Amino acid sequence: RSERMLQGTVAIGGTSGDATFILRVQEDAAKLSAALETAVDEGRIALADLFSTDYRQVPGSNPSQFLAPFTKLTDALFPLVQEAALTLDPRVVFCAGVDRNGYLPTHNRKFSAAQGADPVWNAANARNRRIFDDRVGLKAGRSTAPFLLQVYRRDMGGGEFRMMKDLSAPIRVKGRHWGGLRSGFVDEPVETVIPGRA
Repeated sequence: RSERMLQGTVAIGGTSGDATFILRVQEDAAKLSAALETAVDEGRIALADLFSTDYRQVPGSNPSQFLAPFTKLTDALFPLVQEAALTLDPRVVFCAGVDRNGYLPTHNRKFSAAQGADPVWNAANARNRRIFDDRVGLKAGRSTAPFLLQVYRRDMGGGEFRMMKDLSAPIRVKGRHWGGLRSGFVDEPVETVIPGRA
């Protein structure tokens, strides 16, 4: 209910402490939309491959990681926008695009380490190529509203959880809804990567 109230307030011209984050995620989603459209126009990827749901599991990954026909493209296009978003405010924990099924092909560099032997460490540090099909992840990927603000308890790895706000805005390509750009932030800065590796 509070999420709907906030969105309604901003939509009719009101302000909130989250306004800066909202505007930024909308601008960045538009940049990713434009980058993907340009890639299609230039023949770097077929539209069918960009919207493909042919997720192929990476052998031996734990938690499971997947590759899709568009993963290499997002690896090339998304970091420029996603890494810059982390510099907006020290409270921003992550910024990453997901498709309509919650598949997150290309995460921030700090969450894209190569997996090791410890699945707990992997869950915190190798979050790229994952399918986040929980309630928050799916709503972020499937929402077509100008923005969506959700509040949830995020697993930071190692048994640590933190309340986090998840902002998303839709990514569209050639008039079709591809997914959403998610930006997660907290009320105070937090260390998000577990040091060490198993």
